[in-house]
Amino acid sequence: MPKMNPKLKTIMPTLIKAVLILALPLMLYAGTKTPNIEFYAVTVETTITDGITTESIFYMAPADEEYRIDGFTMEVAQGSSTEDSKNPFEDSVNDALSKLTANKGLKSVLSKQRVLDGNLTSMTVMKHQGFIKYPYKIRIMKKGPKNETNVEIEVEFSAFSMPSEWGWQRFKKSVSNNFSDVVSVFRQIWD
Repeated sequence: MPKMNPKLKTIMPTLIKAVLILALPLMLYAGTKTPNIEFYAVTVETTITDGITTESIFYMAPADEEYRIDGFTMEVAQGSSTEDSKNPFEDSVNDALSKLTANKGLKSVLSKQRVLDGNLTSMTVMKHQGFIKYPYKIRIMKKGPKNETNVEIEVEFSAFSMPSEWGWQRFKKSVSNNFSDVVSVFRQIWD
């Protein structure tokens, strides 16, 4: 077994204390996670063909590991369902989230033109993308005069960041993940 340098042997206890003093608050902070808060990516995709809206789709998917978040702010959104809706509450909440995403989310446009049966057809797909934190608050819920459900929700919303920022955000996320891994090793040693 190799012998330890005497200078290192005298410095080692001080070095270990310094690492513990610096790392302990970080480990405690890393261990405090807010329970039951989830992030969801929301997308509204609207297809317009020859100036007529032909399709509008609302997507919502879990995004806990996402790094392209711009910054959350508390927003209020209103939505309603139609009178013949099978799930009026869910439809009105989705309508509110869809309107919020369309108004505050990152907008991107894809446009195509093609000749179909001798006619020039143009198609535009507009995407609005953002993130929400779940759970959100239902502030007002009421029935309308035509038996539709109207809701007002309070939700933390963030737009997707601009694509030019994604490289830096990916780097920050990987550094954060690597730091969490190092902290978890220390945590396992002390447990």
